[in-house]
Amino acid sequence: MKSITKVLFSLVYLSLTIISTLQAQPIELVDNENLGRIHIDTSALTNLDILDFQVRIEDVKGNVTILEKDIDARYLANTDYKLLITTSTYQSSIKFDLKPNETKRFKLSALKINSDYSVFDIDFGQAPSLELVCNEISVATRIYNQKDNVKVVHEINSKYVPTLAADCSIFSSEMISRIQQINFKIKEGEVLDVDLKIPDLRSTLVINSATKYLPDMFNLERNNTHIYVVTRDPEFNNIDESKKSYKYPFSLYNDVAKMEKFLSSSMVSTDKELKYFSKMDNSDEHLFELVVNNTWMRLPKHSNPQIVSINLKRIDLNDITVTQEDGTQYKVKAEYRLYHRLQDINNLSVLMEVLPISDIAWTNYIYAPNNVLAFTQEFYSSGSGVSVTPGVYKLKVNYITKEGPKLQDIDLDLN
Repeated sequence: MKSITKVLFSLVYLSLTIISTLQAQPIELVDNENLGRIHIDTSALTNLDILDFQVRIEDVKGNVTILEKDIDARYLANTDYKLLITTSTYQSSIKFDLKPNETKRFKLSALKINSDYSVFDIDFGQAPSLELVCNEISVATRIYNQKDNVKVVHEINSKYVPTLAADCSIFSSEMISRIQQINFKIKEGEVLDVDLKIPDLRSTLVINSATKYLPDMFNLERNNTHIYVVTRDPEFNNIDESKKSYKYPFSLYNDVAKMEKFLSSSMVSTDKELKYFSKMDNSDEHLFELVVNNTWMRLPKHSNPQIVSINLKRIDLNDITVTQEDGTQYKVKAEYRLYHRLQDINNLSVLMEVLPISDIAWTNYIYAPNNVLAFTQEFYSSGSGVSVTPGVYKLKVNYITKEGPKLQDIDLDLN
């Protein structure tokens, strides 16, 4: 009996030992990952003067991560991604999906634009801007821009930018549509230099000075001819209908604040070639106006590059020669006013007095109902003159002889 009890006790102890041993071991679980991999190959960029760039991955939820270059980066599979190659001023992108256990490889390319932008140098007006877009989903990059004679040339003109394989276009987004779109393709891993040959589509304006016989009538420190070209913003025609005084000369627009928003002026010189881009559409709008000593004319509108030559006119008034009844003569000083005859918005003839010149190219004139523009009248002394644009003028001359005050009106057709 004792032997049986001892055997049973031993068996129970052994079982407890086995159970205790089994409970001491960890439970081993297994699983498999099926992520995808993305590899950015930058081998084509070696030894290039290339802009600093980042590689970013954006998922469908808009989460963005920075991707290391030249290694396999693991990402969730069965989802869509957007790959972005970005510099501070350029971006190339592509959308793709990533399958389980798949490696997507993107070999980066390099792009540089070579061009001579001197054909965009102008003396007044607006030069076209050039845009680069690669693939429809990429952001357009402005590779050349000029505003207020300040040029902004993109770094792509001096350094390579990293980019994905793409179909690209360079085009002008401005009104000058004669600069045709240029299309090209960047292959994967290619180092591409695009030689951009831009035709010279500028027009030339030559303003020929008039012979000056007498000093200028304006009492100015500079005492010279003030010549401006006023450029109209194309949006000028979209202003309130009641304000469409653009058919007037620039200076008849009586809302100076709004006028300055739509007009800009450039002081120019005579007897030299002035480069500009003429308007290239079929609009009736006149884009440029020539202002000479506050006299005014529209520059001819044309759709092709041309040489435009304007011959300035001169009005000089000597002292009045008075002949007495015995044939002897003497001179008297005179005072005069000068008026420029123009057409108003209703094609009525109006006279605009030629006033002293401001340092800006426009003055706040008010239209008066009696067909004469109302402002402070200015008298000038004989023995002086002024250079003006071609046109029709009226000279009103006041002087005094021994017979008393006299007035002469002189009509001048200087077209």
